[in-house]
Amino acid sequence: TSEKNQIESAMIKVVTFKGEEDERLTLPERQAELGVPITSVAIAKNWKIQWAESYGESANANTRLQAASLSKTIASVGLITLAEDLGVGLDDDLSNELKQLDITTLNPDNLPINLRGLLSHTNGATVGGYRGYPIGSNLPDSRQIVSGIPPANSDPVTIMANPQAERRYSGGGYQIAQLWAETVTGESFEQLMQRLVMKPIGMTNSSFSIVEPDNANSGDYAKAFDGYGNIIGGGWYLHPEQAAAGLWTTPTDYATFVLHLMGAAQGRNDSVIRPSVAKEVLKPVINEAGMGLGIQTRQGEMRLMKSGLNQGFICTFMAFPERGDVIVAMTNSKSGFPMVGDVNRTANQAYGWPSSPLIFHNRISVDENELSQLVGDYSVKGVADIAFSLTHDGSTLIGTTPS
Repeated sequence: TSEKNQIESAMIKVVTFKGEEDERLTLPERQAELGVPITSVAIAKNWKIQWAESYGESANANTRLQAASLSKTIASVGLITLAEDLGVGLDDDLSNELKQLDITTLNPDNLPINLRGLLSHTNGATVGGYRGYPIGSNLPDSRQIVSGIPPANSDPVTIMANPQAERRYSGGGYQIAQLWAETVTGESFEQLMQRLVMKPIGMTNSSFSIVEPDNANSGDYAKAFDGYGNIIGGGWYLHPEQAAAGLWTTPTDYATFVLHLMGAAQGRNDSVIRPSVAKEVLKPVINEAGMGLGIQTRQGEMRLMKSGLNQGFICTFMAFPERGDVIVAMTNSKSGFPMVGDVNRTANQAYGWPSSPLIFHNRISVDENELSQLVGDYSVKGVADIAFSLTHDGSTLIGTTPS
């Protein structure tokens, strides 16, 4: 397509210098510049997958990558579907189903714990994210993760008073919801999501399985990289925190899911997600956030979006319900954020999607003396002694970060 050619041929970075628009890199050139082995993209237009492509020598459009926090959107659909099946309201207190936990640690103030709050990050749950476990680790179960009990490598989750229902991003909240679902059904979270979401939609290249390289076809699963050519964690990190971060998928599968989600909310007959579920997921709870995704307005039009970060996997999706358009971009590198940003920015231009205006600057020439005044190590107080370092080669300022 012409849009695909535009995206592949001239990547738009976050800042463009005036007069240098013709010098934009191709998608593979930008990949090489950032050290990203695989960039996998799928785009749907007018309610149908238009094209999908994986860029990189070791991948194709069916290669699975970790979806990181994009897992939360699918988890929300599955968990709300389960709640409907069980007659559980989204505002019902789930505390009675969590009695296997140390309730004084989890919920010292005896506050209500409900799915709406957990899935929208407004229930006051702690633990923002999870770093995962290297290949071969002894993995904790859901109870151990919520409780912070070894072999869990994360803090215990606590429900903190949040009377204003402020949004405090919490993977821990999703872990509580996962434990609830496993407890009330006796099924694994993987089986639940397969039954309730992925099988009905036909997501044949997706799973919440905890995959180790010795039981995976290496051609089907992308390895994680650190941005300098090194594989992370023996292949990738494992995420028993499945609802928060454990999905393996492809951009095509994920875009298909998003089409079903948007379509169900609009009452389209070809969606297998229940309209009642989709409408709850896409209902803003607070500050442009629904359950498991962001809901924004750009130029008077609704835009759905979510980003995800696991060790060595960075991904995003954007979707425009009024158009039936979706873009999913996934990478297998720590340096993937600029890559998915450039893909999204270029796609916004190619497809005419509502977005923030491009940033243009005039390039300023600086002499060697002025550059020398900027050379040195830079710290962030209370965070890093050396956040980054600057040197120069006489004409260009060069930044490096600690490995």
